[in-house]
Amino acid sequence: MADILLKKEHSAFLLDADDPGMGKSASFLAAVAASGVRRIILFAPKTVADDTWADPRGEIRKCLAHTSIVRGLRATLNALNATSLPSGTSPVFFVLHYEELLNDEMVDRLTDERFDCLCIDEVHFVKQRGGQKETYRREALEKIRAAAQSAIGLTGTPLVNELAEPLSLLQVLSNQDRQFDYTRLNNHRMGDIADVFEAILPHVVRRRKKDVLLHLPLCDVQPVEIPLQDDLLEWVRLIGLWPRAQANNALAELRKISLEAKLPSIRKRAESARKLLVLTYLRDEVSEAIYADLQDFSLGKWARSMVLFPRSNEKRSSMLFVLHMGYAY
Repeated sequence: MADILLKKEHSAFLLDADDPGMGKSASFLAAVAASGVRRIILFAPKTVADDTWADPRGEIRKCLAHTSIVRGLRATLNALNATSLPSGTSPVFFVLHYEELLNDEMVDRLTDERFDCLCIDEVHFVKQRGGQKETYRREALEKIRAAAQSAIGLTGTPLVNELAEPLSLLQVLSNQDRQFDYTRLNNHRMGDIADVFEAILPHVVRRRKKDVLLHLPLCDVQPVEIPLQDDLLEWVRLIGLWPRAQANNALAELRKISLEAKLPSIRKRAESARKLLVLTYLRDEVSEAIYADLQDFSLGKWARSMVLFPRSNEKRSSMLFVLHMGYAY
């Protein structure tokens, strides 16, 4: 991986698809330290960006204690536009999450900058199936990739649901190398399968835990028993014997109880909000109950207007409604 970061070609890239727990994050940070690259822009889902990367107890701080971390799109732009970037040879990590890519204006400003490396954690979030329209997230990442000298993708999720998906990831990482163009691929045609694997294998690291087990450090695994109360243990045994229909009905009731427990918190936050967006995938009557409950505490009467997105099951649909103080649409 360090060799990739040391390359001066604009299309240097690698996809690290090791199994979860194999140390992909640590491997990337070790490559950063070994290669001496300085400006790294890193994208990840929000919780991963906050907890795994940017947190004071996260991977960056544990592995590279003297590095600088800038979290968030606005803070990144401010740091890049100002003279506040620390001097010296220590790397600077600009850590962002995927939803920040939806801000077109700021993303355009970001693409005017130059970075030594783009790292995309959980890169399977931007994979694309054949014939699927590009998402805003993917389009924005492609723009930012053009501003980076090299790119590293990290994912522990199995990649090949259809042949186009791994190629779509390498398209982004390679800055649109034409060898990864995919059209008219057939998942059942052996020639297509061979061609795809021939194209991707030189650019992918994929190690399975079972294959490297003997190389992992020795550890002492000690099972910890958590005793259950006798009556609770008996309930667990009985539930295991339930028919599927009975278990499904009980699960639905449990979800209702969970929703009722959440409603006070939703109402409290809604009372202090200027706008509230609610998206549910529940049965229509449950969604309407949530909507009605939110109406109860409003100062004025809410205008009743909902957008329904029918699904294959006519009894269930996606329901989206936006509530403003005093009206809804």
